[in-house]
Amino acid sequence: MIGLAMQFIFRKKALEPVKANIILLDDKSRLLWQNALSFAVLVGILVFTNWARPDVAAGAWFILYTLKWWLTGVLGLGLAAILIG
Repeated sequence: MIGLAMQFIFRKKALEPVKANIILLDDKSRLLWQNALSFAVLVGILVFTNWARPDVAAGAWFILYTLKWWLTGVLGLGLAAILIG
């Protein structure tokens, strides 16, 4: 209903052509592998920050849980290096 009301109120402005300049992101300064690495580091930070405590206090999952802040810190430093670079 709100969208229909706005369309009715601003119908004259909607008919005017858009005069803004369109900026295309055609910048090839970063390669695909650089974007993939940045994305992987960000996902790693999110995953290890939210890692929950496992039910069993033994095994690989518990080891990852005990190291989660160290891994997140290393990934944070990696992200800082990527952003500076």
